[in-house]
Amino acid sequence: MLDKSCQRSDVLVHCTAVGWFHDSRRRGGKMGEVKIDGAVFPHSMSASALKAARKTIEQARISTKSLMEKLQKSIASRDAIAQKGILAALPSNKDILLTCAVAANKTLKPKKRQPLESCLEVANSLSFDKPLSEIVPVYPKPKSGGGVRMIHDHGLHHRTGQKLVQLFLSPFFKPRSFQYTYKGVHAAVSEVRKRLQMGYVYIGRYDIKSFYGSFHDRKLSSTLPVPQGLVDYVAVGRHMKVKMKSVNRWGDNVSPSIASLSFGDLLSAACRGIPHGSTCSPLVSSYCMSQLRWPAMPELVLVNYADDFLLMGRSMQLLQKAGQVLVAAVGNLPGGQFELVCKCTGEAKDGFSFLGHQFRSEGGCFKVRPTERNLEHFWKKFLDLDQHVWPYVYPVNLSKKDAFPLAVEGLARLAAFVQGWRAAFSACDDPDRWIGDAPKQIGEYRKALGISSHELEASIDPSMIVPDEFYFSGG
Repeated sequence: MLDKSCQRSDVLVHCTAVGWFHDSRRRGGKMGEVKIDGAVFPHSMSASALKAARKTIEQARISTKSLMEKLQKSIASRDAIAQKGILAALPSNKDILLTCAVAANKTLKPKKRQPLESCLEVANSLSFDKPLSEIVPVYPKPKSGGGVRMIHDHGLHHRTGQKLVQLFLSPFFKPRSFQYTYKGVHAAVSEVRKRLQMGYVYIGRYDIKSFYGSFHDRKLSSTLPVPQGLVDYVAVGRHMKVKMKSVNRWGDNVSPSIASLSFGDLLSAACRGIPHGSTCSPLVSSYCMSQLRWPAMPELVLVNYADDFLLMGRSMQLLQKAGQVLVAAVGNLPGGQFELVCKCTGEAKDGFSFLGHQFRSEGGCFKVRPTERNLEHFWKKFLDLDQHVWPYVYPVNLSKKDAFPLAVEGLARLAAFVQGWRAAFSACDDPDRWIGDAPKQIGEYRKALGISSHELEASIDPSMIVPDEFYFSGG
C-alpha cells in the first residue's frame, strides 16, 4: 500500500540532492534574459558572447535544415546508402543537437527553463551510446476509465533527445487517411459529424488497452528508422533513471487506483513502453499506427486519434464484422503488443461520446457538445488557474513587490488554457456557449492590470500551450 507519511521525506531529500536543474539563478548569480522564438531564456553572458551565441544558433538551424533536406531527398529517391550515412551521423552532429536543445528548452516551464549556456553545453556533450544520466521525475495520474498512467517530467537532456527523434522520424512518417492525431480533435469530430449525415449511423468505439505501456523496445528497434541508441535511451523508458515526485505534488485526492500501488509498482510502470510526457511519444505511436493493415472500404469509415478509434458503418452487421478485423489488425501492429478493446457499439441516434464530445440526434441532424465530464474538467481547471490571478489584481496587492509580473503570468496561463480549450472543442455547436463568461473575466483582469490584448498574447509562453488531449482528459 502507498504510505505517504513514510515516503515523502525520502523523496524530497533525494530530489534536493539530485538537483535536476542547474540554473545559476538559484545560486544567486545575476542573470539576464533573451527571447528566442517567443520563449524567454535566462543567461549570464556578456553582450558580445550573447551575440555570438545567437549567431551560432542561427547557423546551426541553417545547417540542420540543409541536412534534413538531404535526408528527405534520399528518402524520395530511395537511396538507402545515402539514408544510412546521414542517419548514422545525425545523433553526433553538433548543429543538430544545438537546434534540438534550443527547441527542447522552450518546452520547459519558465521556472525550470535552463540558461542558454546549457543549450550550448548539451550540444557539445550529449551522447546516445549509453543511458542518459539525467533523472526524470515521475508522478501517477488516474485514468478516467480506471487504472493509472505515469507522467514523466523530462529535463533538457531527455527533451533534446526527444526532439532529435522527432527530427529523424518526421520525414518517414506518412499519416494514413484515418489518422487525425496531427490534424487535431476538432478535425476528427468534424469528420465524424460529416459521416453521420452521410448515413454511417452505426458506430463502434474502441481503444487500445495501456497503449503507451504496450510498446516494446526490441520491437520498436526493428520498426523505427532511428538509430538504436535513440530508441533505447530516448524513445522508450526502459533505461530511464526515474524518481517519484513528492507525494504532496500529486494533488489533494489520491485515487484508490493509485493508493493501492506501492512506489516500486509505480516506478516500474514508469519504465515500461514509451513515456507519457515525452515530446516524441505521439510521433512514435502515430508512426507505428500508420502501419495498420486497414484498406479503405466504401461502406465503412475509420477515425483514429492516438489510441481511440471510432468505426462507422451503414449497417450493424457490417460494422460487427469490421470490428473483428480491426481488433486483429491492431493486434498485428509493429512496435509492441497491442490489445484493442471494444467500449460500445450501437446506433448513433441513441447518442454516443468520442474524444470528449457528445453526439446526439436532434431533428434529423446530429448535434455535438462537450461531455459533462469535460465541462466539469474545464471549470475546475479554470478556477484553479484563476486562484493565481485574482488575489493580485486588487490595487492594494498590485503595489506589493513582484505582484504585477505574477499576475500577468497567471493571466497568461489562464488565457492560454481557455484559448486551447476553445480550439479543441471548436467543432461543437455554439462552442462559446460552453465557456460562458470566461473570456469576459479574462478581459476584466487584463483591464485591471492595464495591459493590451496584444501584450497579453505576447506574455503566453510556448510551454503554456498544451496538446488537444489535455482538454478532453476529463472524459
